[in-house]
Amino acid sequence: MGSLTTETAWKEMMETAGLGCEQTRLALHFASCVQAQKGVEELERELEEAAEPFRETLERLQTVPGVGPIVAATFVATLGSAERFPDSKHVVSFIGFAPSGYDSGERERHGKITKQGSSALRGVLCQAAQCAAKVRHPLNPYYRKICAKRGSGKAAVAVAQRIARILYRLWRNQEDFDVTKLNVIAERNVRTGIRA
Repeated sequence: MGSLTTETAWKEMMETAGLGCEQTRLALHFASCVQAQKGVEELERELEEAAEPFRETLERLQTVPGVGPIVAATFVATLGSAERFPDSKHVVSFIGFAPSGYDSGERERHGKITKQGSSALRGVLCQAAQCAAKVRHPLNPYYRKICAKRGSGKAAVAVAQRIARILYRLWRNQEDFDVTKLNVIAERNVRTGIRA
């Protein structure tokens, strides 16, 4: 339905009187848009065919708020099998969300994430983590707590790491997302009489 409306809009624009030589350029743009749309439809068909053997797992992973078909498929394709990893700590390290460590004698410090592994998976997980900024998201209290201390960027990475752990557990244990197992305490918003 959407592509038919778009096609009609293009045709109306090209038929507008007074465009002159611009009509040729519009026709070229229209042709490239049609070609791009066909390419997108073909890629979506190929993705559906490739994901068919993993449909049950992908549907299970999509029970997590903010996780859609692309995030779930990227997670499964990157990890390959849940049995490869003994626990979620190894998954986080494999993806590159583990903090780097600096040891010197008795001192141990942690730095930025290692960024070892799939940057595509880290990217889609961070996109999924952006949904935690919404008040109704189950990980919103966790996101807000880190956001207040370290900023929204680090909060998104922390939530993305947590989502990776959750996805691994759901896949490994063959169970759907259950908000009661999150171990997140929802804070009440207390309204004060002070206005900024």
